[in-house]
Amino acid sequence: MRGADNELAVNSRSMVQIMGAFASYLDAPAEHLQNKSATPAFENTAEGGLQDLIKIHSGTETPAAAFAAVHYRDYWYWVADNDLRTKRALTAVMFLFTLADTGGTENLPLVTIPAQ
Repeated sequence: MRGADNELAVNSRSMVQIMGAFASYLDAPAEHLQNKSATPAFENTAEGGLQDLIKIHSGTETPAAAFAAVHYRDYWYWVADNDLRTKRALTAVMFLFTLADTGGTENLPLVTIPAQ
């Protein structure tokens, strides 16, 4: 995408699309697959899929060596600390969202201290 001479223009998916893409690589708990509250990971839907592109693990035990971990509905979801591909992908997405942040500068409270 072409932008002005002094800007870097990046055309990306929306936040919802990116989060949906990451979720498609989630190793969902068997219980959630059975009760249809989750769908199978992308790699499990087709023979010879894109295994190990991104790997988000799940389990009931607290992960021992996690780069990032979240406890939700009695399960832990995490990215392994030694999974450089997933860590790199998450970092790139966070970097793009930081670049895309167009939030205005808020006016902070002004404190005046009298000096004598």
